[in-house]
Amino acid sequence: MKRGIVLLIVLLLIIPSIFAAERVVVTDNVLTDKIYPGGTAVFELTIRNNQNVADTFLITPDEFAIAPFSDIFRNVEIGNNQVKISAGSQAKIKVNIIMLDDVKPGKNYKTFLRIRSLSNENLKIDYPLTVSVVSPEEVIFITANVPGKVVPGRTLKLNVEFKNRINVILNNVDIYLESELFKKTLNLKKLFPYQEATEIVEFNVHPTTTPGKYTLIITANQDNKLKGSFVKDFEIIKNPNINERIIKDAGFLTSTVNLVKSNNGNLVVNEAFILEIGKFKRLFTTYNKIPDKIQDNNVEWNFELAPGEEFNVTANTDYKALFIFIITFLVFLAIMWYLYGKRVTIRKAVFKVKDDRGGISEIKVLLHVKNRLGNLNDVEIIDIVPSFIKPKHDFGTLAPAKMQRGAKGVRLLWSLPEFLEGEERVISYEIESQLQLLGKLSLPRAKVRYKRKNRIVEVASNKLSFFSTKER
Repeated sequence: MKRGIVLLIVLLLIIPSIFAAERVVVTDNVLTDKIYPGGTAVFELTIRNNQNVADTFLITPDEFAIAPFSDIFRNVEIGNNQVKISAGSQAKIKVNIIMLDDVKPGKNYKTFLRIRSLSNENLKIDYPLTVSVVSPEEVIFITANVPGKVVPGRTLKLNVEFKNRINVILNNVDIYLESELFKKTLNLKKLFPYQEATEIVEFNVHPTTTPGKYTLIITANQDNKLKGSFVKDFEIIKNPNINERIIKDAGFLTSTVNLVKSNNGNLVVNEAFILEIGKFKRLFTTYNKIPDKIQDNNVEWNFELAPGEEFNVTANTDYKALFIFIITFLVFLAIMWYLYGKRVTIRKAVFKVKDDRGGISEIKVLLHVKNRLGNLNDVEIIDIVPSFIKPKHDFGTLAPAKMQRGAKGVRLLWSLPEFLEGEERVISYEIESQLQLLGKLSLPRAKVRYKRKNRIVEVASNKLSFFSTKER
């Protein structure tokens, strides 16, 4: 009995809808291809009035199926929620169903529209609509603060930001950062729904990087499937950066100058070294590279430096050869001095000549004796006056100890008991000619005799010659 009553009630509820469905026919057409979380599904609704009279229909959404009562649908927008349709005619209505951002993709979500007649309250239909939400192709939003221009030689610091767009936990997301200049890989262990994360990444841009346009590509992959990407171009600007170093070093009689220029920029440049070296110094200077130009006191090298290249010039000045030469020369002088300078010398000269018109009549002779050898004892000074000339008994500071006449003339002998080192003696005497002499007159050499190391040493003076005045 009770079961029959229940069936009767159900039939009473269904029969009006069946009759309404016959009088009003509703169909839909999905205009959007893919619906992502937070997206909008667009439907075209067609309502056909099969009644014999015109009717006005009101279209409303399920009020409890939109926010804030729903965690799926944000809103349902109906293009024309009240439409009048003639008998046997139809009308098309655009419907937008807006999804919330946090709906889970990969599911179908249902709602309905209520269509009812304003002239017949029993004529109404609840028409269902199904929205299929798919996962977006890039569920991870990526952005980075890539500058438009990058200076080479500096560190490029990037803040890379990630955001999970869907209401799904993403595990083990691999992040790849790639450009023509650098590569890096990161891993995000877990990215919760709608979570935002930031990674700080640094790259060293080499100073010699060629100027031009480059591209940075950042991709997020999960299980080898692309989940997000970011592409940004940047420019490496021109950066002429030349570094110069001058290193000087000095040693005993040597000096070294090392000139170094390095191109730390990204351009090919023409450079030069100019080193100031005097002419005398250049005689003792060598170079590791042949100079291109030497003018006045300037030595010049010209060269081209590509990015990353270095040019080195070394100028080495060495006075050791000159020093050795000077020392050798001084030693030679010392030896010469020892052999020839440290000795007893005697020089003979004419101090005064009395020259009459008839010829030479009187001569004053000067003997200059020097001792550069050492202290000597019993030194004898000997000079000979030719036979045609006789000495006058007019002597200077020192008279001869002996005067001996021989076949060739008169032998004069002076005796010095002690002759100290560095001492000098000047002996003078006068002679007169027994004949009037014309023409050239030659006097014999004077001698110094002394004893050294148990042997007798004799030193002769210069040979003295002079001419008389001819008769006018």
